[in-house]
Amino acid sequence: MINRKFFIIQLIILINLFSCTINKRLDIRDIDQIDIGNINQLKDGYKNGLWIETINKEDIQIVEYKLDKKEGVVIILYKDGRKGKFMYSNDKKNGKAYIYDIGYIEQIYENDSLIKTIIHSPSW
Repeated sequence: MINRKFFIIQLIILINLFSCTINKRLDIRDIDQIDIGNINQLKDGYKNGLWIETINKEDIQIVEYKLDKKEGVVIILYKDGRKGKFMYSNDKKNGKAYIYDIGYIEQIYENDSLIKTIIHSPSW
């Protein structure tokens, strides 16, 4: 239990440290509550609550599930250093998404379809 709690605290610190280097912050408050004892737990055979998972064997995804469906903010930490913040509703991308690197990319999704992409370059 202590290792899990330490991992979560480190992950939160890393997210905030990475987000300080970009124009827009990834705000950990976007995830409603973090209950360390209930991470990656199945309820009645479904993924429910906060899950921290690896995707593509390299990237880390922090996601809130409701009945096996992504709901709310999904944060992805890519192996190459990029960070992503996506809004999900009923397991589909909906609303604004951001992918942060030196600048950042803003995308707008509707029902899992990409509607618009805006590239923001840093101004130095």
